[in-house]
Amino acid sequence: QHNRSDVHWDNFDDLFPYNLFPDERNDWLVDLNSNTEYDHKIITYCATWKGRNFLDDNYAYSLGFIVMQEMGIIRMDEEIRRNDGIVPLSSAMFKGHNTKAIRMFSPYNHTRIAKGNDGISDFLFLTLKNDLLENAISFMSILPDNSIDFGVIGVSESFNEKIQIFNSGDSPLAITSISIDGANSEQFSLNGISTPFSLSARESKEISISFNPTSAGSKTAVIKISNDSENIGPETEINLSAEATDEAMKSIEFSPTVSWDFGASQVNFSTTQIFIISNTGEADVDVSDIVFSGTNPDQFGIISPASSSFTGK
Repeated sequence: QHNRSDVHWDNFDDLFPYNLFPDERNDWLVDLNSNTEYDHKIITYCATWKGRNFLDDNYAYSLGFIVMQEMGIIRMDEEIRRNDGIVPLSSAMFKGHNTKAIRMFSPYNHTRIAKGNDGISDFLFLTLKNDLLENAISFMSILPDNSIDFGVIGVSESFNEKIQIFNSGDSPLAITSISIDGANSEQFSLNGISTPFSLSARESKEISISFNPTSAGSKTAVIKISNDSENIGPETEINLSAEATDEAMKSIEFSPTVSWDFGASQVNFSTTQIFIISNTGEADVDVSDIVFSGTNPDQFGIISPASSSFTGK
């Protein structure tokens, strides 16, 4: 393999002089690829950098060594000799050399990539493993990945949340069942999903979950997803939580919503603007006061209502 002076690459075999650069050794990948056809494959990776004087990232990336110059690296020949450059993004995404795939991840620094992240415990390292193994694997990612909080919902009302299931691997992912279990499982339901189903490589599926409380109080449940992924199979769980209330919900909206510019006005002449407060809930809302603050509160006043205290029905 020819050295590319603008690409940081690591050989995960005995061809790389680890005795000269011990910090470069990727033990987790060396062990992973031992005695496989991938012994002589390389990984290239790059770091993007927005220079202080550049308005356009692509322009900065296209200049090659400008990235290292911005970082204060003066001895370019030394960087080339050590094969330890930081590459412009556009240069890293080269074609040819039997490139298997181009992946985009952030944020990872050089040391983290070199040493691995607790073995192969997150998305980047699972992807690298999948690329380098002889046989493609399936692995699953879920958003949100740990828990869903439905917030406060009135009894007999309904509220929906969604999760996305991704097949982040290169072989089909089988979802054999999705169920809801736990203390208040009857208060939650899955909408329009039937199992089993399969996700092709890089395919995703959206799952809708409803919270339909029949009584007040804190509610919890667990979604259980049975699957054949390598990373979180054979079953993964997502915790559900919500608070149900039998009190009528109070909610107000404002229009304009954030700010209003009265524009230019002549001294001793007034300009008016209508602001609307709407009660969008199911119970009366008491407005106790409306006050002005800021640099010039004395320059503004309320024309109506006559009182700054009222009840919105």
